[in-house]
Amino acid sequence: MKGLAYDPELVMEGDYRIESGYRGGHALLSRRPDGVYVANYLMTVGFLKAADEMGFRCPEDFGLVSFDDYAWLALFRPRLTTGELPKYQIGFEAAELLLEKIVTPRRQGVVRKLMPELRVRDSCGFRLHMAKLHWEVSAVNPE
Repeated sequence: MKGLAYDPELVMEGDYRIESGYRGGHALLSRRPDGVYVANYLMTVGFLKAADEMGFRCPEDFGLVSFDDYAWLALFRPRLTTGELPKYQIGFEAAELLLEKIVTPRRQGVVRKLMPELRVRDSCGFRLHMAKLHWEVSAVNPE
């Protein structure tokens, strides 16, 4: 992010499994971050387990953004802010490229870039921040 210094000690490697999210949660949360990005939903489960054990609450104590969005994630509390890839579009374009390669085997490789979608929900703390801001403005300018 603009204006923020990169700190390699705040980057944890994971293997996309619950246990690595759990280990990363213990390592990161002891440093009291404002926000955390977790690379997939399984590591997010482990991360939230570590947060619960350590007595941290999301989004009150830290904001959280995960990657991958599935319908069953609506069961999480708080509701998870996620980045989501356009899975249907990825499959469609991959099949299209494969068919083109079959027809023209010597064709040079193609790169297509598809944009992920940010789905803002409760875990990032946006609504909590906005409610606090609204309360502070209301307290300064009572109606």
